[in-house]
Formats: sequence, C-alpha cells, structure tokens
Amino acid sequence: MPIGNVNTYQPFPQQAPFHRSQSRVRLVLGGNRSSKCVTIDTVIDTLAGKRTIAQLLDAGEPFKVWAWDGEKRVEAAASVPFKKPGLHQCYRVTMADGQWCQVADAHRLLTDGGWRYFDELLPTFGLASPERTSAFVVLGGNRIVSVETIAAQEVYDFTVEKYHNYIAADLVHHNTSTGVMEDSWCALGFHPYRKMPVPNHGWIVSLDHVMSEQVIEPLIWEVIPKDFIKDWEPRKRIFTLFNGSTIGLKSCDSGFEKFGGTSRNWVHFDESPDPEVYREGMMRTLDCHGDVWLTMTPTHGTDDWTYEKMYLPYLSGDIQPPELEIFEMSTEGNLSIDPAEIARISRGLSEWERKVRLFGQYATPEGVVLPEFSEKKHVVDDWVLAESPPSADWPQVIGMDFGSGNHATAAYWLTKNPRIGIIDCRGEYYEPKGLAILMHAQKIRQRFKMDYGLPLIRLDRTAQQVRLELNGVPGIRVALSDSDRTSGISTIRELLAEDANGNVGIRFARSCRHLIQDLQRYRFGTSGRGAGRTADGILKVNDDTVDALRYGLKDPNMQRKLILRLPMLGLNAEQREAHRMSAMFAKLKRGERSIRDNWSDFA
Repeated sequence: MPIGNVNTYQPFPQQAPFHRSQSRVRLVLGGNRSSKCVTIDTVIDTLAGKRTIAQLLDAGEPFKVWAWDGEKRVEAAASVPFKKPGLHQCYRVTMADGQWCQVADAHRLLTDGGWRYFDELLPTFGLASPERTSAFVVLGGNRIVSVETIAAQEVYDFTVEKYHNYIAADLVHHNTSTGVMEDSWCALGFHPYRKMPVPNHGWIVSLDHVMSEQVIEPLIWEVIPKDFIKDWEPRKRIFTLFNGSTIGLKSCDSGFEKFGGTSRNWVHFDESPDPEVYREGMMRTLDCHGDVWLTMTPTHGTDDWTYEKMYLPYLSGDIQPPELEIFEMSTEGNLSIDPAEIARISRGLSEWERKVRLFGQYATPEGVVLPEFSEKKHVVDDWVLAESPPSADWPQVIGMDFGSGNHATAAYWLTKNPRIGIIDCRGEYYEPKGLAILMHAQKIRQRFKMDYGLPLIRLDRTAQQVRLELNGVPGIRVALSDSDRTSGISTIRELLAEDANGNVGIRFARSCRHLIQDLQRYRFGTSGRGAGRTADGILKVNDDTVDALRYGLKDPNMQRKLILRLPMLGLNAEQREAHRMSAMFAKLKRGERSIRDNWSDFA
C-alpha cells in the first residue's frame, strides 16, 4: 500500500473491515512480508564514499546516500542503521566490476517490473545463471556475474527520507516502510469509519526502542502532513498536532512500569507485546472507553499469549464483538503481489510456514525436537535473575560451540541454585562472523566478566585445537564435554519438563534471544535450505546455540539430581490445587520465585 500523504491511502479489501470495525479491541493477524535489508559487511554508496554497515554503525550518526529518483542518482538523508530481529537467509550478489552486496531473501530490489523481493526472482535466473538477471535495474553499465547462497545472518536496515531507496553495488535497494494509517486517522480526528474526539491521545508501542526510533518515528513524519504537526519532543518521544492530539511512541523493552500515567484514547501494539505491557496499556484506556489494536505475525505460534487469551476465546464465542474482533490478513489479499508469485512462493514452504507467512495463522512448527519449550514457562526477564545473583560457590559453567567459516560461535553462562536445583541460562555470547579463536576469547571474557573469575568453558570433545588455544589465554579454563546429541537433547527435555508442582528445571534470560529463537526452530526434517541432517534426523540448521547449551549441561555440576516427591494420591482437583498454591507461596516466602513469575489472567 502506498504511503506518502494520509489522504492517498486506499485500503485493500481485506484491510477495510479492520478500519470499519467498531470493536474496542482489534487483533490483526497478518502474513505480510516484512522487508529485510543487508548484512553488516555490505558496502553502501554514501556521499562521503563507500562505507560498510559496520562503519556506519560505529559512526553512530545520520549520513547521506545516493538514491534513485527514476531517472538519475540523487542525494538523500539516511538514519543510523539498526539491526532487524532474528536471523535471515542471505545471498551474496557479485557484480562484473568486483562490487558485491549481501541481501536477505525478503529484501527488495528495483526491477524492470517494479520492486520485487529477492527470493521471488531466484527461480527466474537460478543461482548458476547470472546472465538471466537482466530483470534487475543495474546502473552504470554494470552487470551481475554470480549469486551465492550464504549462511543465515543478522541484517540491518536504515530509513531514507523522501525516496525510500539507496544504491549499493550499482543496484537500487528499497527502504520499506509499514503503515500507521489507523493511528494517523485517529490522531487527526477525521477517521472515515470511527468517531474520534478531538483532541485525542494515543500510543504506538514497538517491541524495542530501536524499532520505535528508526521505523515508527520516520513513518509518522511520512504519513501525517507536516502542516498538521505542531511539535515533536524527542526526549519524551511525543508528537503534538495542531488540533491538540498527541501520539506517544513507546517500547516494550522499557518495562511495564513505564506504561502508567494518564488516560489514552487509543493504543496500537506493533507485534505481540509482553502480557504485562499489554495489560498496562489496556488500563490506560478504561476510563475514556478507548480502543486498542494489535498488528502482528504469529511467528511464536500457539505459544504466544494472544492465542490462549484472545484467539481461542474469540473462536469459542466467549469474547465477541464489540469487545474483541480478530482479522486474518493473508498475503493473497495484498493486491500489489502477483498471484502467480504467491503460488510459487507457497510451493517452497512447509505447511507450517504457509500458515504463518502467507495466512497469518497460529501454528506450531512441524517436527519440533523440543516441544516442551515454552516462552511463557521458561523465559524470564533479566531483572528477575538479577534479583538472585549467583555467588562464587554456586555451580557455574559456560557452554560454547565454536563456529568456523559461515557458522556462528555461541556461548552461554549457566548457573545452578544449589538450594532449589534450578539451572538459569543468564547470558549469551553470539557472534555470527568467523573470528580468530583468541578474538572470541577476548569478547567472551568481556561479556561474562565476574569478580570471582570466569567459569569453566565446556566445548565439544572434538574441539581439541580450540581447547588448546583457549587454555593459553589468562583467566580462561577449558574442558571438553561428551558431545552425544541424543543424550544431550534428552537432558534438555528433562529440564524443560514440569514437575508435579508445575516447576521447570531450567530458565532462560530474555536477552538470550538467539537461543530462545533456536529452541523453537530446532526440528527434525528430511531437507533444509543449505543444511544436512544428523544421524538422528535433526536438521543441521539453527543448531549452533543449542549445541552450546548441550555442552554446558554436560558438566557434572549441572546434572539434575533425582528428587523424589510424595504423590498426591487420593486428593481431588480442589485439594491438589490447594497443595500447589501452598507450595508456590512457600517458595515466594523463601525468595525462590518472584510473584511476577505467576502473573494472573488479565482478560
């Protein structure tokens, strides 16, 4: 959908019911394709010369790029680059003059037929047939000579004013934005389907500060005519319009405590927020009967809290309009995408991927190796773990998987509370680039620096050379672990499982984001993009982090001891629940659990 001025927006047929809805709470489940960008090593054509994304990040300042106005190169202002969440399949595109760039599969480039996703065009020319890449708009008489598949990478984006594109390796790259039209209509007070008071006050809530600052903020400037904006307060992150309305930009990573205060007429959550943040946002709308809407792609599947608290009650009729309404928007409903392209993309996806990516449906990944893992049960905020810091006498270890070439290197700091036996994964070191072993050692020492010294590092028993080099670094001790995958996975599953009282054996700090993501994606399969299989049928992809965890848990001090518990025989359901609650409050009294680990239903 075109985004320029708010008056030019015309919703697609599947979007219109969302805008017309009069329900107080609206949940939009979308299979929309989000634009990814380039890897950290890609060179960008700036007015100051060619610069890598890494150099632009280090500079930490806005810069100017060369953009394309349809006829010629023009100057354009660009923001500081920001990292996109997760890892993305990437490709290296090499030009005839030696220039190259590394782009994600869902990154868009300019072609003779307009802006196209990179992976949509792969079948048209093939990785080994660069002569068929003429569909791309290539500047300066240059041409593409090779396209290579590389490992999944972290990717970066930045916003470009006015033209929303930039030039790199003589290719024109799209700088994509997503709409905040509903927010703008509300704030301006001329919503075509809803009667809004003027002035009104709302929030747009992003998952983190970077997305709020680098994506949402520029969108407001693009969508709302500048003549309507009276003031922008960057410190408070509030837009004030001439009609008196305000738009506040918030982020979930600031914590739910930052969501208190005055009433809001509307709140828009961009992607599924933490439940506590959602609850606080809802509370701000109660006294003025305000509206709330969530726009999200359900990549966490049925484990996302919205599935249990919103989707299922809506399907069963327990929550009905106007209290709640749910809209499912598929890629097929995006009229700007050729149906033939959608059909082609669909053929290359698994059933789970089709449900999530094309139809915005809740789904559980097929063939998951660790079905016991649940973000709701096993992931805690870092501040929760900080409330019970380990002492020098606690069993501790760092599990590490060293990656060479295109494989990432991952390491995790594990501690075990000797009183209750629970293992906490407190910190993550993740480096996607192939670095020298000594460089990894330096970074790990900085990442996990402790007053009482660095814990023992556990490696795969085949990594003899890595062990020798690391043991030569002052302050680092290294030992090898049994690398048997089957027993290692069994150990993880045992720790993930709940005991009779609903307690788990391992928790993960929310900052261990690569591991949390891979625990959900780790799966069995018969094939994988650029990946083989282990002897037990596990795909050799998304496994570096899990391997590091396995090696750490193989440390003898991390082994779970069998605890015999008296079975609650002869008790009815009410008595068993009373027993469970009694045990929980006993733990709370001893300081072994936070009350926030057991947040109550808010729906």
